[in-house]
This record gives sequence, C-alpha cells and structure tokens, in this order.
Amino acid sequence: MCRKNNNIITAILCVLILTISIIFFYKYQIVIVNGNSMIPTLKSGQILIANKNFKDINYSDIVIFDLTYKESESQNDVTERVIKRVIALPGDRISSNNGRLTINSLTYNDYSFFSDTEQLILKSNELFVVGDNASGSSDSRVFGAISIDSVIAVYESK
Repeated sequence: MCRKNNNIITAILCVLILTISIIFFYKYQIVIVNGNSMIPTLKSGQILIANKNFKDINYSDIVIFDLTYKESESQNDVTERVIKRVIALPGDRISSNNGRLTINSLTYNDYSFFSDTEQLILKSNELFVVGDNASGSSDSRVFGAISIDSVIAVYESK
C-alpha cells in the first residue's frame, strides 16, 4: 500500500514539475551574456531570465533580439542573438553632428558616431539600440535600426 501511494505522489510531483517548466519556458527566455558591449550593466557569462511575453518596449529597456547579417567571407546569412539597450522608439528623430548622437533634439555625449548622418525618423516598427559600453559595442550606430518583430524578450533588471 505504501509503495502504491509513493508512486502516485511521484507521478503527481512529475506532472507538477513538468507543468511549471512548460509555463516558465513559455513566459521566459534564459540568456547567457556573450561579450562586453553591455558592461557595466551586464557582464559576459552572466545568466539572465528575460520576459518573452512583453507588452510594450520603453526607453532604457534591455532587449534580446535576433540580428541577421551577411558574413563577409561567404556572403551567407548569419543570425546572432544580441542584447542591447533601447534609446529610441518609433517616431523618434535621430541624427549625428560632429560625431555626437542626437535623439529628438537631446544630445548624448556617451554615444558617438563615426561620421555625421542625415536625420533618421524611426518607422512605426523600429527601435534604435546601443550597448552600455558605447566604445566597445556594435549596435544601431553600425547596423541601423532594428525591427520590433526581431525582439524575442525584454530583460527587466530589478
């Protein structure tokens, strides 16, 4: 009788653990930071739990997205999972003058451009993202605005 009760309890625990795991992985994405572009906020090797069921993306949110680009040698498409901070949202106006980034008439001295650019107005499905380690980050200053559709999850640091 005890053995039968133990089997029932074990089965119930297994179903419970499986259910919790399914719910967790439906809602969250586990991400391992690779690289130094988000230092000092995030360090290489740090493990994050990011929300896949985000409703809105706001200024300063840290987003995880897929970036697809052409590999220089083979010209094959390469997709890389990237972590950056949102600094401009749809409709924002972005420009660079004397190497300094300006968003909606506000100049950011921390983020320099390599060259001056014409004003860019983000489309309704675009974000402008940068790394917190501005001098060590390849980000929207290099690859341009990203599509909101490419965002997989939002990291909510507390």
